[in-house]
Amino acid sequence: MNRQSTELLSSLGRSLSWPGIAAGVFLALALDALLLLLGAALALSTGDEELGTGFAIWMVISQVVSFTVGGVVAGYLSGATRNVDGALVGILTWAVALVLTRAFLAEGTLGFRGPGSAAWAAFFGALLSVVVTMIGGIWGARALRTAPSPRRPEIWTTTPPATPTSPPV
Repeated sequence: MNRQSTELLSSLGRSLSWPGIAAGVFLALALDALLLLLGAALALSTGDEELGTGFAIWMVISQVVSFTVGGVVAGYLSGATRNVDGALVGILTWAVALVLTRAFLAEGTLGFRGPGSAAWAAFFGALLSVVVTMIGGIWGARALRTAPSPRRPEIWTTTPPATPTSPPV
Protein backbone atom coordinates (compact mmCIF):
# COMPACT_ATOMS: atom_id res chain seq x y z
CA MET A 1 0.00 0.00 0.00
CA ASN A 2 1.16 3.47 -0.72
CA ARG A 3 1.38 6.27 1.82
CA GLN A 4 -1.89 7.96 0.78
CA SER A 5 -3.89 4.74 1.20
CA THR A 6 -2.34 4.12 4.59
CA GLU A 7 -3.14 7.67 5.74
CA LEU A 8 -6.73 7.36 4.50
CA LEU A 9 -7.31 4.07 6.32
CA SER A 10 -5.68 5.45 9.44
CA SER A 11 -7.89 8.56 9.40
CA LEU A 12 -11.01 6.45 8.84
CA GLY A 13 -10.19 4.41 11.91
CA ARG A 14 -9.69 7.53 14.01
CA SER A 15 -13.02 9.02 12.97
CA LEU A 16 -15.10 6.01 14.01
CA SER A 17 -16.89 6.26 17.32
CA TRP A 18 -18.71 3.14 18.39
CA PRO A 19 -20.79 4.99 21.01
CA GLY A 20 -22.05 7.30 18.23
CA ILE A 21 -22.81 4.32 16.01
CA ALA A 22 -24.58 2.53 18.88
CA ALA A 23 -26.71 5.62 19.54
CA GLY A 24 -27.68 5.73 15.86
CA VAL A 25 -28.50 2.00 15.85
CA PHE A 26 -30.72 2.15 18.93
CA LEU A 27 -32.48 5.28 17.74
CA ALA A 28 -33.10 3.79 14.28
CA LEU A 29 -34.44 0.52 15.72
CA ALA A 30 -36.62 2.25 18.30
CA LEU A 31 -38.06 4.69 15.77
CA ASP A 32 -38.64 1.87 13.28
CA ALA A 33 -40.49 -0.19 15.91
CA LEU A 34 -42.59 2.81 16.89
CA LEU A 35 -43.52 3.61 13.28
CA LEU A 36 -44.33 -0.06 12.55
CA LEU A 37 -46.61 -0.20 15.57
CA LEU A 38 -48.32 2.99 14.43
CA GLY A 39 -48.84 1.53 10.94
CA ALA A 40 -50.21 -1.73 12.31
CA ALA A 41 -52.57 0.12 14.66
CA LEU A 42 -53.85 2.31 11.85
CA ALA A 43 -54.28 -0.63 9.48
CA LEU A 44 -56.06 -2.83 12.02
CA SER A 45 -58.29 0.00 13.29
CA THR A 46 -59.70 0.52 9.80
CA GLY A 47 -61.26 -2.95 9.92
CA ASP A 48 -58.61 -4.89 8.03
CA GLU A 49 -58.10 -8.30 9.54
CA GLU A 50 -54.74 -8.76 7.86
CA LEU A 51 -51.90 -6.40 7.17
CA GLY A 52 -51.69 -6.16 3.41
CA THR A 53 -49.98 -4.17 0.71
CA GLY A 54 -50.62 -0.83 2.39
CA PHE A 55 -48.76 -2.00 5.47
CA ALA A 56 -45.93 -3.33 3.29
CA ILE A 57 -45.53 0.15 1.79
CA TRP A 58 -45.69 1.68 5.27
CA MET A 59 -42.96 -0.72 6.37
CA VAL A 60 -40.59 0.55 3.66
CA ILE A 61 -41.39 4.18 4.50
CA SER A 62 -40.82 3.62 8.21
CA GLN A 63 -37.44 1.97 7.55
CA VAL A 64 -36.33 4.82 5.30
CA VAL A 65 -37.33 7.47 7.84
CA SER A 66 -35.92 5.71 10.91
CA PHE A 67 -32.60 4.76 9.33
CA THR A 68 -32.11 8.25 7.92
CA VAL A 69 -32.55 9.68 11.41
CA GLY A 70 -30.29 6.99 12.88
CA GLY A 71 -27.60 7.73 10.31
CA VAL A 72 -27.72 11.48 10.97
CA VAL A 73 -27.39 10.94 14.72
CA ALA A 74 -24.58 8.39 14.30
CA GLY A 75 -22.70 10.66 11.88
CA TYR A 76 -23.04 13.65 14.17
CA LEU A 77 -22.18 11.88 17.43
CA SER A 78 -19.30 9.93 15.94
CA GLY A 79 -17.44 13.14 15.22
CA ALA A 80 -17.05 12.38 11.51
CA THR A 81 -16.11 15.51 9.64
CA ARG A 82 -15.62 14.17 6.11
CA ASN A 83 -18.35 12.77 3.87
CA VAL A 84 -16.55 9.44 3.46
CA ASP A 85 -16.34 9.07 7.25
CA GLY A 86 -20.05 9.88 7.59
CA ALA A 87 -20.93 7.31 4.91
CA LEU A 88 -18.81 4.68 6.67
CA VAL A 89 -20.50 5.44 9.98
CA GLY A 90 -23.86 5.12 8.21
CA ILE A 91 -22.98 1.73 6.72
CA LEU A 92 -21.82 0.44 10.10
CA THR A 93 -24.98 1.76 11.76
CA TRP A 94 -27.11 -0.06 9.20
CA ALA A 95 -25.09 -3.28 9.44
CA VAL A 96 -25.23 -3.44 13.23
CA ALA A 97 -28.96 -2.70 13.20
CA LEU A 98 -29.59 -5.40 10.60
CA VAL A 99 -27.60 -8.00 12.54
CA LEU A 100 -29.35 -7.11 15.81
CA THR A 101 -32.74 -7.28 14.13
CA ARG A 102 -31.96 -10.69 12.68
CA ALA A 103 -30.50 -11.98 15.93
CA PHE A 104 -33.33 -10.91 18.20
CA LEU A 105 -36.30 -11.11 15.85
CA ALA A 106 -35.74 -14.32 13.93
CA GLU A 107 -39.42 -14.43 13.07
CA GLY A 108 -39.74 -10.65 12.78
CA THR A 109 -39.21 -8.44 9.78
CA LEU A 110 -36.49 -10.66 8.32
CA GLY A 111 -38.18 -14.04 8.81
CA PHE A 112 -41.50 -13.80 6.95
CA ARG A 113 -43.78 -16.76 6.58
CA GLY A 114 -46.73 -14.74 5.40
CA PRO A 115 -47.64 -13.05 2.13
CA GLY A 116 -44.92 -12.46 -0.44
CA SER A 117 -45.53 -8.73 -0.64
CA ALA A 118 -44.50 -8.28 2.99
CA ALA A 119 -41.28 -10.22 2.43
CA TRP A 120 -40.43 -8.12 -0.62
CA ALA A 121 -41.24 -4.96 1.33
CA ALA A 122 -38.82 -6.06 4.06
CA PHE A 123 -36.12 -6.75 1.46
CA PHE A 124 -36.53 -3.43 -0.36
CA GLY A 125 -36.81 -1.58 2.94
CA ALA A 126 -33.52 -3.11 4.10
CA LEU A 127 -31.91 -2.30 0.77
CA LEU A 128 -33.10 1.31 0.80
CA SER A 129 -32.19 1.70 4.45
CA VAL A 130 -28.49 1.14 3.76
CA VAL A 131 -28.52 3.97 1.22
CA VAL A 132 -30.43 6.40 3.42
CA THR A 133 -28.31 5.53 6.46
CA MET A 134 -25.18 6.42 4.46
CA ILE A 135 -26.81 9.67 3.39
CA GLY A 136 -27.82 10.32 6.98
CA GLY A 137 -24.25 9.74 8.13
CA ILE A 138 -23.02 12.25 5.57
CA TRP A 139 -25.63 14.79 6.73
CA GLY A 140 -24.54 14.22 10.33
CA ALA A 141 -20.90 14.77 9.38
CA ARG A 142 -21.82 17.97 7.53
CA ALA A 143 -23.88 19.20 10.47
CA LEU A 144 -20.91 18.61 12.75
CA ARG A 145 -18.64 20.59 10.43
CA THR A 146 -20.94 23.61 10.57
CA ALA A 147 -22.06 23.36 14.21
CA PRO A 148 -20.62 25.78 16.76
CA SER A 149 -17.93 24.10 18.82
CA PRO A 150 -15.71 25.21 21.68
CA ARG A 151 -12.83 23.71 19.69
CA ARG A 152 -13.61 26.05 16.77
CA PRO A 153 -14.38 29.45 18.33
CA GLU A 154 -14.26 31.16 14.94
CA ILE A 155 -17.75 29.84 14.25
CA TRP A 156 -19.11 31.50 17.39
CA THR A 157 -17.99 34.98 16.40
CA THR A 158 -19.86 37.20 14.01
CA THR A 159 -16.98 39.54 13.30
CA PRO A 160 -14.66 38.74 10.43
CA PRO A 161 -11.22 37.49 11.40
CA ALA A 162 -8.54 40.12 11.68
CA THR A 163 -6.31 40.46 8.66
CA PRO A 164 -2.62 40.31 9.37
CA THR A 165 -0.83 43.58 8.90
CA SER A 166 2.57 43.75 7.35
CA PRO A 167 5.33 45.31 9.42
CA PRO A 168 6.49 48.76 8.35
CA VAL A 169 9.51 48.77 6.13
